[in-house]
Amino acid sequence: MSRPTLHGNIRDICWRLRWLQPDGGGRFGWELHVTNTGDHPVELDAVWTVDPALTEWDALRRNEFYVSQYLDLTPIRDGADLLLAVRQNMPGPANPWLALGATRPVVGWCTDALQLRPAVPGTGLDLTRDLPSQRLQHEHTLAGLQTEPWLLAPGEEGVVEFRAVVEADHPSASSDADAMRIRDLLRDGWETPEPDVGEPQPEAVSTVFSPVSYAHGEPLPEDELLSLLGEASGVERGPDGRVWSFWAGESHVVSAAKEAAVLRPHGHIIRTSEGPFPQDHTVAVTVWMNGNFASQLTSGHASADPILSVRRSYLGLTQADGVRLFIRRSASAPSGGRPARPATWHLLGQPSAWSVDQTTATWWYRLEDRTIRVTTSLAPDALTLEVAVTGEPIDLLISTTGEHGAGADSGPLFSDGVPRDGDWRAEVVPDVDNLVRTVPLARPPSRLASSHLRETGAGVREPAFGASRPEVRAPASLEGHAPGLIGGDATAQRLAALLPWLEHNAFVHYLAPRGLEQFTGGAWGTRDVCQGPVGLLVATGRLDVMRDVLLEVFAGQQDDGDWPQWFDYLTSHRTPGHRESHGDVVYWPLLALGEYLQLTGDLTILDEEVGWVGQDQLLAPTPVRAHVAAAVEHILGARSADPRLPAYGHGDWNDSLQPASPELARQMVSTWTAGLEIKALEELLVGLGDAEPGLISQLAGIIRGTTAAVRETLLVDGELCGYAVVTTDGVEPLVHPRDRRTGLRHGSLQMIHAIADEQLDPEQAAHHVAVIDEHLDGPVGIYLFDRPVDYHGGETHTFLRAEAASFWGREIGLMYTHAHLRWIEALLQLGLAERAWRALDLVVPDGLTANVPGARPRQSNCYYSSVDTAFRDRVDAEQRAASMFDPEFGFEGGWRVYSSGPGLLLRLVTEGFLGIRASRDGVVVDPVLPTGELEAVVNVAGMRVRVSYDVAAPGHGIIGVTAEGKEVATQPVQRRYRSGGVRIPESAWRGLADGRDEVALHVRVGRT
Repeated sequence: MSRPTLHGNIRDICWRLRWLQPDGGGRFGWELHVTNTGDHPVELDAVWTVDPALTEWDALRRNEFYVSQYLDLTPIRDGADLLLAVRQNMPGPANPWLALGATRPVVGWCTDALQLRPAVPGTGLDLTRDLPSQRLQHEHTLAGLQTEPWLLAPGEEGVVEFRAVVEADHPSASSDADAMRIRDLLRDGWETPEPDVGEPQPEAVSTVFSPVSYAHGEPLPEDELLSLLGEASGVERGPDGRVWSFWAGESHVVSAAKEAAVLRPHGHIIRTSEGPFPQDHTVAVTVWMNGNFASQLTSGHASADPILSVRRSYLGLTQADGVRLFIRRSASAPSGGRPARPATWHLLGQPSAWSVDQTTATWWYRLEDRTIRVTTSLAPDALTLEVAVTGEPIDLLISTTGEHGAGADSGPLFSDGVPRDGDWRAEVVPDVDNLVRTVPLARPPSRLASSHLRETGAGVREPAFGASRPEVRAPASLEGHAPGLIGGDATAQRLAALLPWLEHNAFVHYLAPRGLEQFTGGAWGTRDVCQGPVGLLVATGRLDVMRDVLLEVFAGQQDDGDWPQWFDYLTSHRTPGHRESHGDVVYWPLLALGEYLQLTGDLTILDEEVGWVGQDQLLAPTPVRAHVAAAVEHILGARSADPRLPAYGHGDWNDSLQPASPELARQMVSTWTAGLEIKALEELLVGLGDAEPGLISQLAGIIRGTTAAVRETLLVDGELCGYAVVTTDGVEPLVHPRDRRTGLRHGSLQMIHAIADEQLDPEQAAHHVAVIDEHLDGPVGIYLFDRPVDYHGGETHTFLRAEAASFWGREIGLMYTHAHLRWIEALLQLGLAERAWRALDLVVPDGLTANVPGARPRQSNCYYSSVDTAFRDRVDAEQRAASMFDPEFGFEGGWRVYSSGPGLLLRLVTEGFLGIRASRDGVVVDPVLPTGELEAVVNVAGMRVRVSYDVAAPGHGIIGVTAEGKEVATQPVQRRYRSGGVRIPESAWRGLADGRDEVALHVRVGRT
């Protein structure tokens, strides 16, 4: 069998690299043969790096970061020899395993490509470094071995072999015992005949990407940087005083100095839609500051069949994805201390500055006597790239990878000029001073957003509301209707700058579901869509669109009454077949429906007919009330050993806590899910009003039973347990001081939601706040648990992902921003205005860095789904768990954009802090704010409302509401833990709103 062989020369070293694959044992490797052809001794070492996945190709291509998060890399010793073991911990039928070794002594090793990050981020690996011999489990798994140096005399030859053994299944964690077990496989049977090197060998063809030569932008003078887009505000500076970023009108501008300081490079998803409804055509493209001018361009589905390829590594391990630009400057002789420069292509990399707004991204490159400005913009029918050069024109090479490049000329990318098959396109344009290129996008035929809508005489798409519901005005555009803040303290100003970007992120999650790190998606998570997009639509006043979203959600219901964990909402992608879901998922559509009914009084939605998802086919539509009845029947059929409590099933909101055994899944109960059941069914019951008396009676019975069971079974010694194992023999509390199984003593989710939903009495609420304060309140937010979940090298004992993940981050890292937002809700219910305001500031990226000394720099204009304590791995987290509570310790930002969090946060600001909420009976005014003055603009059911607040301690309770200097008639709204707000009755509200484009209110707050 022919083995691949490579050879070449580096200085005076002639090298030959030959692939090794002995028969049997799942073995492979490389033999490196070197010869010193020079006149002097040469010291050298050899480094082997492997980017293992140990998983199926489809799973890998969904997201390499996610796969890396479950790979455990452990150094193991066989006497004096060091090996590196890699185990795929992802729960499944098997745990593939890999061991790496070398025939020369190993003195260095690495586990993640982040350990070799170069000075200019996003440009690949710095292989001049010695390997650190320290474990870092992050998102770019890289198993590397470095041999000890050896001296090669003139004419001397040397050989080193790197060898690997793969096992299909390795049930136990990696340990030194493995070294003895595989010793013979690494040592014996690797002899192969010498290759015939007499035959001519083909020359390797290089590309402009390998090796790549970069053109990075030079720093701009501060005055020029700050005036790129007009007046600058909110200027952020680094430790050395250099400008990092600032706001300019609707744009956010970032300097190269800021990009070099962050772990996750600056990126942005530009999205535009033909309308705000789920079926309206949407296009999206992802852009990156460090020279990726367009990637993952999609039309329709946000993940399937991208027109431009996806940038899959934020470290720059690959460079050719999407649209990249090369410049060629003329060759020059040495001059003024500058070395000679050949006429070669240089890849535009790190810019001097970068800006983004909602529809465009702009890069500036200062290169000696030239400035190159590149602008990417997106419209529903085309992506446009514009290049403008100030100074002498340049030669430009445009490289495009993806469907758009298929079948085009790619010759200029290769050193031999010969095109290759594949999705590459290359265009050379000489003497460019201004250039425009477009990628046309197909548009579907014009049509209504959905079959659920009717068209009014005015041509505005609205739901067929009954006469009893309050009027909903539909703005022409959904975007630009996020709450706005004017004045206030530093937190208010930081939040005001972020709110439009949260709206943008929420739209991406709703209509182009994907993120910067979570680049695959395109579907709706059932739980997510009922929180994030619903929150977005409530906060922007688009209850008509919320109605359509709910109908799409009910059309995704399975005919067993449950919903899948996720479903494709686009009509063209819907397919039959049931999928599993966690035990809480069934409640979210019912909760959202109940909220909608309370907001609008629109009972006609129950008569709308939507289809079902059958196991083998999509089924005929039936009224929404039949869908609700089926969901309730499913709930009644999914009970625990205590029939009053819902079964845990496959998990709850914390996706990492799926039970490790089917028996445990049958026995467990989630206190949080039980509380959600009470909340969802109560909201639905109240929303139904006097309608559906039989259903109301059924809901009331479930609520009474669950409420009693929580009080009697899950409230143990005055503290809600996170979970319980419920059998006929009794109850075993988990995540509770009595827990003897998991090592976890306190959990926040069940406490937070019980307070936020007013399910505890005031004394119980105060006790749980004290527990949270003592055990769960960290410097960057509320933790899910009081300590890390135990890690056993990837072996799972109680929970699957929580014990399998090797990466400390996301839910595993315990500070999940979504949970912190729910904690802020609880604080608002308690009336702790100042504390809630401080907690809100931690969600604002600039606020976190301003308040927490250990918060590391991060992108300022996006939502982070987690804050990850900077532990190297799970073992480090367990050993230094107390550092989670040290504000001086390191805290990194997690995954960005794709989350229900932005929509939740917009609703939290609008309804929670500002206290403005629509209802079928009028408009509620119930703010909870820190003392001082603040002005806000919000949209309430399509009406623009400007509110000025005058707030005294304790920050809640309404003294009075006036409009145009006159007191507004109101009715009191009661709260369980604090002074409540007021409701402006529907008749009074109509009097304020009729004939106006804006309602102006003055609200005085502070009644105890």
